[in-house]
Amino acid sequence: MATKNYLLVAAIDFGTTYSGYAFSSREDYEKEPTKAYPKHWEDPRSSMIYNKTSTCILFDESVNFSNFGFEAEAKYQDLIMDNEHKPWYFFRQFKMTLYDKQSSGDGWFIEDETGKQLPALVVFSESIKYLKQSLLEEAKKQQIDIRADDIKWILTVPAIWSDPAKAFMRRAAVEAGIDTNILTIALEPEAAALFVKHLSVDRRLEGESGYLYKTFSPGSKYIVVDAGGGTIDITAHEVLNDGTVREIIKSNGGNWGGTSVDGEYLDFIKCLIDKLRLAPKDAEEFFAKTVNEITRHLKNLLQQKSGKGIATIILVGGFAESPMLTQAVKSAFPDMRVIIPHEAAWSVLRGAVIFGHDPGLIKERRSKYTYGLRVFDTFDPTEHDEKYKYEQDGEILCCRLFSKLISIDDPVTVGEYRKPVEYKLTRTGHEGSMELYTSASYDPKYVDEKGCCFVGYILSAGHGFLLNETVNVMMRFGETEVEIKAHQPKTEKTVVYYLGQ
Repeated sequence: MATKNYLLVAAIDFGTTYSGYAFSSREDYEKEPTKAYPKHWEDPRSSMIYNKTSTCILFDESVNFSNFGFEAEAKYQDLIMDNEHKPWYFFRQFKMTLYDKQSSGDGWFIEDETGKQLPALVVFSESIKYLKQSLLEEAKKQQIDIRADDIKWILTVPAIWSDPAKAFMRRAAVEAGIDTNILTIALEPEAAALFVKHLSVDRRLEGESGYLYKTFSPGSKYIVVDAGGGTIDITAHEVLNDGTVREIIKSNGGNWGGTSVDGEYLDFIKCLIDKLRLAPKDAEEFFAKTVNEITRHLKNLLQQKSGKGIATIILVGGFAESPMLTQAVKSAFPDMRVIIPHEAAWSVLRGAVIFGHDPGLIKERRSKYTYGLRVFDTFDPTEHDEKYKYEQDGEILCCRLFSKLISIDDPVTVGEYRKPVEYKLTRTGHEGSMELYTSASYDPKYVDEKGCCFVGYILSAGHGFLLNETVNVMMRFGETEVEIKAHQPKTEKTVVYYLGQ
């Protein structure tokens, strides 16, 4: 699959707690793949400089954008001091509102600090727009002045997010003015692995260069733990002979990021009465629940058949810089090599820039769900539940059957269409519609079982396909997103559907 060599790759790491961006030119990448130009953010309240800014956004009472990041926090604090904040909208750490969303983004609203609501699309798109504009201004400071279509944009998301949540982020980026054709969604742990892989070639990780070289040699297996502010995002890879990698454990994780430690601390403060000192053991207890969840989950993964042979754990993300977490992981896995890159919080962003220049590293993934269509079939009282009996044109049918396109955890080659599955259009829905579902089960029977979710319509009313004719349905797993193509040979009509659109 041909890939355009863009003159500039611009990556935005939109985090739960902190956000930032970096970019590099094609020329810079060819000289030094790990080199990227980041933005250094100044907090106006302290004049301190940081690699990222806080993920906060402020709107005025008319819902006009005011500020983002540290400047939004400072402005809102001033408003509070003057008791003028109540009509304003202030959002912080709102990325986690997308965690585990299973439906399309229409109608999603977010509450601000005082309980007022705005559409999620407004909050996310205005945030991305600010970061985009800031990045372009920084690029000009580096005397990089190029046309819009010469820029490849990368937006990072957790690998554990649902397809609708990923699609929502794309929609928000497009709303922010980024052309969908030059935008790629990058999975955070994969981006981090790319960065660390390039460190192994350059041997730039102090004290670990030899280990890293071995870690990324053909046949080796490693697990990446992206410990961010909101989520812990985990994936595992095996290195193939050509240097590309295949996913051996489908992306997984949970909401055990650094903010969950903050929650434990706040609970402690609420219970604190007449206690002026914080003992070390109290601080350790804040981390205990979150850290135990992470190590327990890792143990379960490594005990699975697909986890056999994994010898290295790579810890990245802002939470990976916590000694409490790193020591707990090392103690829980004394026989494994634990790698924590220097400035681990930067690994995802730097890797996202590399991914934009060279997206071909990931050759094979695991299907995150079982995907299928709702179909009708002749009702069989020995097999089908009576409540699904349905009459259509004098025929007794079972109306909510799940017809699989692919099973959960099946390996998929990136960029290739899977073998087409044939459907007769009248057997796939009312008036010839095609309804797509996902399931967390390997072999679901009905589309309304526990764990099944309606994703969207591949074909809906007015599609122009002929009824009572065959339609071939194919799936393609792209760099990070999933495409479904429906083609009717009789009419030569084709519809392409992107999951979550």
